Amino acid sequence: MPAVTVERLTQEVASGSYAIKCGLTVKDVRKIWENLCDNIVANVAAGRGVKIPNLGSFQVGHPIYPKCVEPSNELWPNFTLHAHFESVNQERCKWLPADAHSK
Repeated sequence: MPAVTVERLTQEVASGSYAIKCGLTVKDVRKIWENLCDNIVANVAAGRGVKIPNLGSFQVGHPIYPKCVEPSNELWPNFTLHAHFESVNQERCKWLPADAHSK
């Protein structure tokens, strides 16, 4: 399977029926993608989460490392897929949302 690049992704999306119906060009789709990424990065950097319906959510929290009981004081981004992707392996360390750690 070839690697997914931004170019390939935007071309594929722009050739889809929804983009065609809406009159979106590859350039439009690329700009939407870049703005979405910028928004996610800005929110996570500010300690806020971002939920993308039917895909998943980006959050900021404290990892709980193996063999540890308490969460780390470090803040790390975390992405969790929507429940309908439950068959996809999401191996990662345990994690506690930032707002739950401060309570």
